[in-house]
Amino acid sequence: MLFLLTHGLAETPGRWVPRLAGGALALLGFLTALPAARAKDAPVQVHGIAVQDLMTVVHGGVRRGIGAPSLVHVNLTVHGSQWGTSDNTFVFVDLLGTGGSSISARAGDLQILDNVGAPNTLRLYSAWVQHDWRSTRLSLRVGVQDYNAIFDTLDTAGLFLNSSFGIEPTISQSGVSIYPEPTLGAVAHWHGKNGRYMTAGLFGGVPGNPEDPYGTHVAWQARDGAFYALEGGFVSGGARPSKLALGAWADTSRHRNPLYPQRNHGLYLIGETRLHGEGDRHGALDGFVQWGSAMARDNRITRYLGAGLRLRGVFLAGQRDSLGLAVARARVRGLPGGPPGGSETAWELTWAASLGAHFRIQPDLQYIQRPGATGAVPDAWVTGVRLEWSW
Repeated sequence: MLFLLTHGLAETPGRWVPRLAGGALALLGFLTALPAARAKDAPVQVHGIAVQDLMTVVHGGVRRGIGAPSLVHVNLTVHGSQWGTSDNTFVFVDLLGTGGSSISARAGDLQILDNVGAPNTLRLYSAWVQHDWRSTRLSLRVGVQDYNAIFDTLDTAGLFLNSSFGIEPTISQSGVSIYPEPTLGAVAHWHGKNGRYMTAGLFGGVPGNPEDPYGTHVAWQARDGAFYALEGGFVSGGARPSKLALGAWADTSRHRNPLYPQRNHGLYLIGETRLHGEGDRHGALDGFVQWGSAMARDNRITRYLGAGLRLRGVFLAGQRDSLGLAVARARVRGLPGGPPGGSETAWELTWAASLGAHFRIQPDLQYIQRPGATGAVPDAWVTGVRLEWSW
């Protein structure tokens, strides 16, 4: 149903493979019949998620109308015991199918108000191997991987649909290895006994093929440059979970701005904490903040500030629902002879409810002030719903 629906609404149907709809649904049905492959302690694990968004610009923006982006992830994890090594080594492979139509094309926003939107295609999303040295608390992951799966992550902000709450736009604009097309990389991670951690990464400078967003393109050539990442911070769990992290990145690729061979770089600071309640109690309130900065010379978005609140267990018992309110503000520099500088601000109010073990529904409302940060596009009101099925 997910892909059949979005295929009908796709803006580039000629690029889509219609048989993917039936194939994806058949694969979903087969995988859900494999409880042994979905058990958390199984040496071979198969999991997946299907997401369908239905979003509508009801007022303002570039034009009114509906966007219906969707995705399906199917991933496989195989532990080392299956080929004669220890469980400290494991392999992860993830296939991604994306479809539907863009809502940001109608709203005119820079920050991408729906984090599922992507070209209509099927691709290898991740393929990496990881080894953990448990005695030294070190791990190394090598292969095709998503920078944002490890760096710049906040659990509280993960509730929201706007892309800026998943990764600051000061970073995502740089061409980093993220959704929907990661590239090759290596990540080393260390975590101490008291919650301290340090993570360093090296990624290809040009994910995929900038001239062809369809299919799988994995290559790392010398002229592509590289993307360097470093993050350190503190994480605590228990009754009052919290996190505080400082990160830095540098991009040596020239595909975006060939006039400047110097490194493009930036900083970010993120944090989240429990503000009220403890553990899994009804009514627990969490808050988060984000700050990001990027070089004004090489980037359109130079500053970013985001913050939000998440209240758990609002209407349903057992913390099966969450209510969230968040704001994201991106500062944009002007271009010589082009659009002037300014700011775009996105407000999001959302409620997510788990209905059973595998299904979640999430109504969403967003208000975009100065879409595109130019003042040429009217403020936009966008409403919609996310349907999510996991197995």
